[in-house]
Amino acid sequence: MFIELAGVKFAFDSESSTRQWNMFSVDCSESECLNIKTTESVDETGKTLLHIYADGEEVCVSKFNDGSDYQRFLGLYAGIFPLLVQNGVISLHASYVLYDGKAILFTGPSGVGKTTHAELWQLHQGAVIVNGDVVLIRKVNGQYCAFGTPICGSSPYCENISAPISAVFLIDKYDENKISTVDDFCAVGSILKEIYRPDMKEQYQNILFETIDDFINTVPVFSLKCLPDRDATQTVKDFLEQREFLN
Repeated sequence: MFIELAGVKFAFDSESSTRQWNMFSVDCSESECLNIKTTESVDETGKTLLHIYADGEEVCVSKFNDGSDYQRFLGLYAGIFPLLVQNGVISLHASYVLYDGKAILFTGPSGVGKTTHAELWQLHQGAVIVNGDVVLIRKVNGQYCAFGTPICGSSPYCENISAPISAVFLIDKYDENKISTVDDFCAVGSILKEIYRPDMKEQYQNILFETIDDFINTVPVFSLKCLPDRDATQTVKDFLEQREFLN
């Protein structure tokens, strides 16, 4: 099975019937891919351990409770994440809408309204919801781009689409719609809370933090306090167009 995540290609030693994997399958040769092998063992508590090897070297061990296809999917995704990090990929807890060829990201803690706001963009602005919960981010030719991911949390939206990032909004509920700039300290603190950071070897942790630092210093980040209404989407749209962040 061959899949591609954020432009990084993997060759797995087994097939999967999980829909999420199949959406990201590609046609390629093993020479173009990171070759992933897996073995399983059982720990002292009876949980299954999935050992992930990349080109012969053990990268990660994932633990899961049952042997279902979906659990293996989650375990394998977590297991290959260090290899994504090694290639400059970030996983951000955010909704991702595609509008006018650009990615607009809305990030914040669970329950703040990320998916709701994305749905308002779909309804009122004709945007495409690529993912309502998670987005992969990677720098391509000097520009950070958003990529779909097979992980989508409780959101039903999961598409395989990539686009240059227009801006990131730190979304929060409020009694009116307003956008403001944020200083670097606030941007780092808010975004860092929403970035997936599993236990990884130190070498991968260092790469991840270097990528996060570059991302925050490169991509525009704003605060969006809003109501769940059409005017909230129009406020963001007008704001981005005035600053020529959209085509």
